[in-house]
Amino acid sequence: MVNSDDILARIEKIESYLSAADARNNGPVMVTGAFNTEKIIPVNISEEEIIEVYNEVPGVLLRNSIVTGLTEVSYREYSGDQPIILQPDDYGKYWLIVSDEDNIFVIPSIEVKSYIYRLKSMAKVFDFQGDSPSTDNYYLLIKPARFQVLPSGREWKLEEKGVLEFTNRAGKGSLAKSLHKSIQNNQTNTNLEISKIHQELNEIKSQLKQVTPQVDSQLPISEIRDNQANTNLEILKINRQLNEIKSQLEQVIPQVDSQLPISEIRDNQANTNLEILKINRQLNDNINSHLEQLESQVSKISLLRDYVYLQIDLLKVRLESLESRSSRD
Repeated sequence: MVNSDDILARIEKIESYLSAADARNNGPVMVTGAFNTEKIIPVNISEEEIIEVYNEVPGVLLRNSIVTGLTEVSYREYSGDQPIILQPDDYGKYWLIVSDEDNIFVIPSIEVKSYIYRLKSMAKVFDFQGDSPSTDNYYLLIKPARFQVLPSGREWKLEEKGVLEFTNRAGKGSLAKSLHKSIQNNQTNTNLEISKIHQELNEIKSQLKQVTPQVDSQLPISEIRDNQANTNLEILKINRQLNEIKSQLEQVIPQVDSQLPISEIRDNQANTNLEILKINRQLNDNINSHLEQLESQVSKISLLRDYVYLQIDLLKVRLESLESRSSRD
């Protein structure tokens, strides 16, 4: 994107240079054949800079331009077979700017801006594009015409036609001011959006600070780990007790076999097995219930934190994108 401040700075720099050149030359000097007799100090200005300055502050270019007009032969030329020649003319409609021997540019005089659409002779030096030229149009210099100095040093021959673009005047105005205003508006909108994102980010951080102590007070991580450890210890103790019971049964069964009838032994064995199953079932139920509660609480904490951090990450991405776009602007 073009920066309006850069454009204005370049215009001021060019204006300063042209003023210095004007002081050295004491006004425009006629260019002679091959720059051999009366030499002119070329203006160190590029084609692009001429376009920018002409479309913004064209009067700056006059001080180092030679005012020219079509020769009588060129003015009456309609066939296109004869070359278009310019010559010095105090009331001419063209400004000639010498950048160097190989770069001689011609632009329309600002004196004809208001009625350029009526000048058929202007079409001899410039091609028109865009809307049809009329009083309702505003034109921009797209490309200056290029000329070559003739041996006389007081005439210049057209090498390449320039380009003027006509467009609706509505909404145009100053290019630099328009660009500057557009950039300012974009910067303002970007700053507002960045401010909103910062505000949202701070609100989320504040909410996170408020939620975290509540969650920690309800179920601290250390307590979850302690509960898990206690559950594991309880399971180990019960398994140890079961093993001891089985060991005792293995020792008692041979003695009981010799004293009790087979049917009674089987009944006792069955009752013991049922009791063991009940203990195991109760133990499993208690363990599963406890684990489900722990997992549910841990899951809630994890989901809550993941959600908060996700929101923070999304806001950071938006913020970085806006700051990047702002820096490019």
